[in-house]
Amino acid sequence: MEDEGLNKKYIIGIGVLVLIVIVLLFIHLINKSNKPNEIEVVLKNTGFTLKDGIYVKQKSKLSRDVYFNKVAEGKDAYNEMLYFDINKYELKHISYDYYKGMTTKLTSTYDYKKDVLSYTNDISYESNNYVFEGKYEKEDDFDCNLVKSVGPSIDDSEVEYICSTIEIGVNKFYTEVGELFENTDIREKIKNN
Repeated sequence: MEDEGLNKKYIIGIGVLVLIVIVLLFIHLINKSNKPNEIEVVLKNTGFTLKDGIYVKQKSKLSRDVYFNKVAEGKDAYNEMLYFDINKYELKHISYDYYKGMTTKLTSTYDYKKDVLSYTNDISYESNNYVFEGKYEKEDDFDCNLVKSVGPSIDDSEVEYICSTIEIGVNKFYTEVGELFENTDIREKIKNN
């Protein structure tokens, strides 16, 4: 009979230990899931805020809403935003520039996993619309193509001028891409993920 009492105590003791281990693992998992990862820490420390699952940073003085209000009034305006999608490891830059009736929207997207930057530049004036697209994979490897033209034809020298202007904006963004995770090994971790 004494052996049965010891066995019950032994089984109860093992059961309590197993329960404690399970509770500790559960607590660890909860703490780990609530703890921001390295990327989120860097983004928050560089002025990004989390909105609808995407990290957002306003770079210009005007918010997007104020920009569109000024444009509706016919006033020159500029808006620039950065977006980081933590699930896709993509940094997106969108700038809107309205000047004397002409709207330019430059959207650049950098994929940290593939190490490729692609862009679209949309220029609109009255009923005219010109769209340029391209990629920027390394310095000296800038690709710029006119993919849509609605309105008067533009000659090669105008296309070259527009592409050189786009390249300035894309180069600026590419510099930001490198600076965002500078002095960390995050870029390598993303590529190897």
